[in-house]
Amino acid sequence: MAQFAALIGAGISAYGKMSAGDAARKAGIEAERQARRAAGLTRASTQRDAMEEERQARLANSRVQALAAASGGGASDLNVTNLMADIAGEGRYRGLSRLWEGEEEARGIEAQGRAYRKEGNAKRNASYLDAASSLFQAYGQAAGGGSFGGGG
Repeated sequence: MAQFAALIGAGISAYGKMSAGDAARKAGIEAERQARRAAGLTRASTQRDAMEEERQARLANSRVQALAAASGGGASDLNVTNLMADIAGEGRYRGLSRLWEGEEEARGIEAQGRAYRKEGNAKRNASYLDAASSLFQAYGQAAGGGSFGGGG
């Protein structure tokens, strides 16, 4: 009877281990989902930042035009044209740089999410193996004990 109780206990323990593994897997999947969402928010934020960089460059060009007009020059003056091209180029560069930085950050967040999911799957697999091992061990002890399973 004690061996039967030990097997029942091992079964309950195995079920608990498997349930914990399933919970770890689900937590990993949820963490990956949240990471994908965070990566999307990062991309959106950096897109707004990039647009702002280019908007600031357009504003600076407007100021250059206004100053050139006020000083008697014009937008067709070579120095003014070169300055405006430099400002526009700098604004574009800053915007693209911000997009690249945001994309790299988002990819890092997504990679971390995938790692969480893989970790959850590994924990689930390990818990299933641990549960099976516990069951076989309990059965082996009960069978070796003599009265359960024809051992004696």
